[in-house]
Amino acid sequence: MRRRILLFEEQEIWREVLRTWLSQNPSFELVEAMDIRTEEGRREIERLKPELLLLGVKTLSGEATEAILEIAERLPQSGIVLLFYQFDPKGIEGLRRALHKVRRFACLRKDSLNSFENLLRAINGVLAGYIELDQDLLHMVVDRKASALLEELTPREKEILKLMAEGYKNRAIADILNLEVKTVEHYVNSIFSKLGIDHLESFHPRVKAILMYLEIEGKLSPSPPT
Repeated sequence: MRRRILLFEEQEIWREVLRTWLSQNPSFELVEAMDIRTEEGRREIERLKPELLLLGVKTLSGEATEAILEIAERLPQSGIVLLFYQFDPKGIEGLRRALHKVRRFACLRKDSLNSFENLLRAINGVLAGYIELDQDLLHMVVDRKASALLEELTPREKEILKLMAEGYKNRAIADILNLEVKTVEHYVNSIFSKLGIDHLESFHPRVKAILMYLEIEGKLSPSPPT
């Protein structure tokens, strides 16, 4: 069964690149969309009901993230891959709000996508239900926590959190550590609890735990002064 991907890219050169890349994969049904920032364009997206929206903008702005929020309200089951070249402060604030709404989401800088394989990895990750953010954005959306929280974790929990931050899923972690998947799930839930992450929070709990770990370990740049 082909997976319908709706493409909107405001930059002509990138539109051609993305169209060429996606046409190489016979498992995708590519549909090109109108401007997502218009009401007419959003109605069209709602009518088409794509499994994934591949959206490209020059600037990750407040206008762009507001469009994402509107789409997420109308199509909560659709994944979104948002590509950008640069961002502004209103776009970052809008991204925080978008993460409260979108469960399957990637937001990546265009110049990091130097091959179709990189784009395909992001698409497949979103279709599988994951969230991925460009590294330059990570420290701007994470809630800062005291490093003391990390010290509450046991050595095994720290080991599992480190593997989570390296991109391993629960089953892969279980294989690496020779544990049952249910045991890993128990550890992951314990990590969430000790880091003060509520499962009912709108921000994806696994992503939040990873961001906190990277922040505490000094693997994220400090937030710029406001």
